[in-house]
Amino acid sequence: MKGIKMRLEYNDRFSNSHKFVDIRVIGSKVVTKYGRIGIKKPAQVENKFSSVEEANNFAKKKINTKLNKGYSETK
Repeated sequence: MKGIKMRLEYNDRFSNSHKFVDIRVIGSKVVTKYGRIGIKKPAQVENKFSSVEEANNFAKKKINTKLNKGYSETK
């Protein structure tokens, strides 16, 4: 089974806001990279869980939160 992998971006030219979030599920951990688009060393956070199901649920919640804030999926 492949893990969740998604990149979301937020662009608001009026407030000069250009951000991204990369969310990846690798086994039972979720790796989140985020920052301003074009940054060389984005921040990274790893969350470890006791099961793959918990990691997937966490990632789905995080993705839904970002989508509700106006981020959009990129390919």
